[in-house]
Amino acid sequence: MLEIAVKPQKPLVAGEPNWTFLDTTDVGLEMSFGREILDDVTAQTGDHSLSFDLPFSTVNDRFFQHSNVMDTSVTPQFNWLNNTECVISDNSIPVLEGILNLESVDLQGRKYSCVVYGNQANIFQELKGRTWRDIFTQADGTVTQDLNFAPSAANVVASYSMGIDITSGNVGNGTITFPLIDKGVYQESTDRTTPYTALGQQYNAITADLASQVKLLASSQLPAIKVEYLIDQLADYLGYTVSNEGFMDTSGTSAYGVDKLYMVVAGKDFKKLPLSPTKIQKAADQIIIGGSAGENFVLFDNESSPFYDPEQLWSNGYFTAPYGGTFTFRLNLNLSHDFSNISPVVPSWAVSYTNNGAQQNPIQYSSGTPYSSYPLTATFDMSVQLSAGDIFAPTFQTIDIVSGFAFTVLAGSTIEIIAATDTDATVDMVGSLGTETVDKWLKAILTQFNLVIETDDTNKVITFWGRDQFYADNPVTIDWTKNIDTASPFVVKPYTDVLSRTTTYTNAEGEDSTNLYSINQKKKVYGTYERTTTVDLAQGDRVVGDYFVPYRAKRIPYNYQNLVPVYDSNVLNATMMRMWADLNGMDGNLQDVDNGPMLFFYGGFAPSPYVDLTLHDSGTLAATAAGFPIAKSVSETSQNYTLNWNSSSTADAYTSNTSDGLFARFHRVQYNERHSTEARIVTCSALLQPEDVANLRYNEIIFIAGSYYLLVSIDNYAVGEEKLCNLTLRKYLGGNALVDQTPVDGCLLLVSGFTAGFEVLWTDLSGNPQDEGSAVCCEELGGGQWFWNEANKTCYTQEVDIGDGDEGGVDEGGGDEGSSGGSGGGTHGPEDDFPQGLFLPDSNADEHKRVQSRTGARSTEVKFMLTTQTTGNTPAIAHTKLGNKRITMLPDMIVGMTVEFVAKVTTAGSSYGQMLFGKSDATVRTTANVPAKPATDNTIFDNGDIPSASIEVKTIVLSGVPKFFVECTGHNLLDLDWTINVVARAQDIREVTNNVERPIMQFQDGNNQIFMNTDVVQFNNVIT
Repeated sequence: MLEIAVKPQKPLVAGEPNWTFLDTTDVGLEMSFGREILDDVTAQTGDHSLSFDLPFSTVNDRFFQHSNVMDTSVTPQFNWLNNTECVISDNSIPVLEGILNLESVDLQGRKYSCVVYGNQANIFQELKGRTWRDIFTQADGTVTQDLNFAPSAANVVASYSMGIDITSGNVGNGTITFPLIDKGVYQESTDRTTPYTALGQQYNAITADLASQVKLLASSQLPAIKVEYLIDQLADYLGYTVSNEGFMDTSGTSAYGVDKLYMVVAGKDFKKLPLSPTKIQKAADQIIIGGSAGENFVLFDNESSPFYDPEQLWSNGYFTAPYGGTFTFRLNLNLSHDFSNISPVVPSWAVSYTNNGAQQNPIQYSSGTPYSSYPLTATFDMSVQLSAGDIFAPTFQTIDIVSGFAFTVLAGSTIEIIAATDTDATVDMVGSLGTETVDKWLKAILTQFNLVIETDDTNKVITFWGRDQFYADNPVTIDWTKNIDTASPFVVKPYTDVLSRTTTYTNAEGEDSTNLYSINQKKKVYGTYERTTTVDLAQGDRVVGDYFVPYRAKRIPYNYQNLVPVYDSNVLNATMMRMWADLNGMDGNLQDVDNGPMLFFYGGFAPSPYVDLTLHDSGTLAATAAGFPIAKSVSETSQNYTLNWNSSSTADAYTSNTSDGLFARFHRVQYNERHSTEARIVTCSALLQPEDVANLRYNEIIFIAGSYYLLVSIDNYAVGEEKLCNLTLRKYLGGNALVDQTPVDGCLLLVSGFTAGFEVLWTDLSGNPQDEGSAVCCEELGGGQWFWNEANKTCYTQEVDIGDGDEGGVDEGGGDEGSSGGSGGGTHGPEDDFPQGLFLPDSNADEHKRVQSRTGARSTEVKFMLTTQTTGNTPAIAHTKLGNKRITMLPDMIVGMTVEFVAKVTTAGSSYGQMLFGKSDATVRTTANVPAKPATDNTIFDNGDIPSASIEVKTIVLSGVPKFFVECTGHNLLDLDWTINVVARAQDIREVTNNVERPIMQFQDGNNQIFMNTDVVQFNNVIT
């Protein structure tokens, strides 16, 4: 039996029960439940929302207060705009609790169209269309000013400690902080701008000395707000409290806990409170005696009318600057005099101002008007540079008047502020959060960190679970074996059809990302991860990073050569957010990047042994910090110079990382569930009872005839009827037990020194020597420039050959010959976040499928990045991050490629930091397993400043397998650090006959997986 109980917004009749049962005669109501909906707060389907129609009837008409009558006004008992509590029951067992809204009334069809929002859909409904200004609007209709603050140098430096509250409303220590930002733009007076260094200086290749003009201003920095605080405010707006379980648990010491997660406001949204206009009129005449010019303040008292000064900046005739900046005043003086005996003379006089009592240079005035033509009105605009707290007053000076005679500034003279260019005006923090709706923001947070949201509507508590946490939170097993309809199909499929799945990367605008900082987001949380599939059952595919801008951080430089930032080994952990772009290659003409909101983790403070960070207010030294704030990105990125595919710029900046933690923490089990070779999806029909769906928690393990499953969805559950519904289940693979879930909280070691063999030595945080380092520390403290060897658990500052037995001294890498996994070992570091079962091994019989008729060549395009270092003119083979150096080819194929490279001089001296770069094409081919390189393809030479350096694509046969590789040759006297991008267009030139079984070859570099129904080019199984 279907029952819909509603609670009137106000009692219909005094003394009646609060709850009323609506008339559900002839109402057929089918519900759907979906597991993946838990991951998306904006979803309006499944058990979280339900639409249905109710008939016109006495009961329903009475409850809806005759909303079916066109001219009925809104009544206190029922208002369409207000929420109505609702419970939908099946045989008196509640199956959905939520909020009922009346959507429309059909007079012809005689029905009410209703929708019930339940569980987190309530939250979405409340937040839909709301902005941060709505969230922070107070009961009196005004937006709170509690988050506002003055962006002074002192406040910026104070925020670094996290132990000080810089907000005007004392909302909490560390709520607002500042990451160090390199906007590359400081001088507003010129079009030419350059990046600054940690010393507060800027390098400019054209102007010799701009040090006095280009200091690092506190006002150039953008504030960041704690994400935990924003989530709490959303919950408070909804009338909920936030549980301290799951994602919001700050009881541990995680380097990447939510208490350290911040959002930098978007540059385009950054706002400061405007100065309210002021206009003051003199109420009485003021006589100015000739001969006493220095004392003649023109005072506008507080009793004048009109007197418009809402911010109370004027007092007793003096203006006090509320902040540092340039203020433009308009002075209208009505003047008369008492010089009747010298009226033919044309007088001269001057207007000026005092700043803190000091007389400034006057503006001399002579209108050509003789005394006989007075009184007159003179208007002046004066721009004044003031610091916060400076006291200003206009002055009138007589110049050629005999002492004892006077001018009179008449009543009705006015002064007003017509413009104010702020330097450190109060920041409108709520306004700076932007105009995007908060439901989109919350969805982005949930997606970014793979969170599941649960609501306890009874106790009004919201819990943000990590998805893996949710499925591991006290799961119970329920037996649905007897519920399954054995007369209906019970279909089992692989969760994702490997023959059709691809992985692509898109940017926030949905376009293909080709810049390396996006391409390198292999196995990462943020940035642009999208998995697409043709399998309808693989639910929940989404783009990660469609709201927040990827954090492009760089190491703090201390020197510039050709505008290339030099890595500073003395400040290993300090990073700054790069918000500038090079307009014309390397000419140093930069522009500010109008960034969107960015997430980062505050990583503490990195002391500097040799220089203080200096910030200025309006060009005046204001505050220093003995080091630099550490900002860690929300994901792992390549710590090296990047090469832009579609730009001539070759000097992108250093980036920062968080090692393994985030992707592994929030996403790896989910992808194992979907893409493991053991992953299965089941569709079947079942007869469920109300108690089966009431209070169903999706982490419950469902037992059916000897196998265990987790629920994906329930479709077409008929409330109040004995009717089959459709189930979609996924095979239970053991959850967190599948993958090493040891938290990775960042590096907990310190560097104590280095050996002659380039080995890094370690101590713990207390200074005790440690025998082993860690991959995390090697990655973080080495800035991505050091090399971790998993075999001997050792970190090296340079690539070291430890004797792996490779023929000819060439390291073939871990995945060169038929390997399908990561870099080996049992850990889940940056190269091993995906479980080993994600890709089918070459020897697995399941790899073979019956191929349908298909003839002709097959081709594909892949991109990958290689790096190497050369010493002098000794050639070196470029390799992937895993050490793979040679790329496997099929017996009969053609590979055309575009090779683009950049190299930096690392030899100390005058050439240090110089760049060379180039781009060319090459082709290699194999025929009957024999590789060849056409003579028409030239060696790729650079077009930079070092013409003797070169790159060449070469071929070789190893163990009967054709391969190609990229060899770099440097300059005789210089060491070079190379980065090479390759776009390979591979074509298999063999024909394929009908109805034959062939192995499924595969390529994956963490960014793309290409699966074909026949042989396909097989590069190294893992190329990073």
